[in-house]
Amino acid sequence: MFRNRSVLWCLLLWSFLFSYTWLTHINAQLKWRMLPIIMNIMSNLVLIPLLANKASSTKSIILALCWSILISTGIVLHSFELLDALALNIYIASMTAITSIVWCVMSHTPHITEGGFHWYMWVMLMVLTFCAGFNYQTKNALMVFIVSIAATLVVHGIYIIHVFKIQPSGVQKYQHIFRVSCGFFLTTIVLICSSLFHADKIDTNVWQDIIIGVEFGLLGAIVVDFLIGFTQTPIKQTYEATNDNVI
Repeated sequence: MFRNRSVLWCLLLWSFLFSYTWLTHINAQLKWRMLPIIMNIMSNLVLIPLLANKASSTKSIILALCWSILISTGIVLHSFELLDALALNIYIASMTAITSIVWCVMSHTPHITEGGFHWYMWVMLMVLTFCAGFNYQTKNALMVFIVSIAATLVVHGIYIIHVFKIQPSGVQKYQHIFRVSCGFFLTTIVLICSSLFHADKIDTNVWQDIIIGVEFGLLGAIVVDFLIGFTQTPIKQTYEATNDNVI
């Protein structure tokens, strides 16, 4: 039952993301573009209390949902011209930075967050923070995106090797590696294309088409992950006894 509910929630949230991207791509009226964003906020507000009963093992998901609400709120404010593009980028960077700080505090709960996963998440949040903060400045953004691509490659490489070494063999191990690999693949595509966009190598239409393609890639990852099997087991419980400070 959990497996089915999980994939349905994932598909629902994905549908809101894709709907907003597509409506923006076709330049639909503002009221229609705002509908999936508002629905996303409402769905997140419903989902958070449902996960709160097992907050110790779902805290990373709850944190992601809270971040999604904050970012969606920023998009709404920007759409109604209450925030300009620069302010929106600063807002997203600030909210992501705060999220990374919260993650550093909450992920130290004993017997829940494995050390490698803690640092992997923190580094990726910092990459997102810097990309958002410099996105509006074309010259600096290009340099930041290039550095972010290198950082993403190194971090994912180290973490995947870490998972192979420390996590026992089984479905959950390969599901974990699959999720991390998908995250790396999709993140790298976005960062590379962002660099090309800021370097004026691709135009806005091509950039939007790429984002739509990435979202379909995300959909494919959700479906494949569902076939592998969702799990409620906290990540640290699938690891053998080890030192939390392994990375």
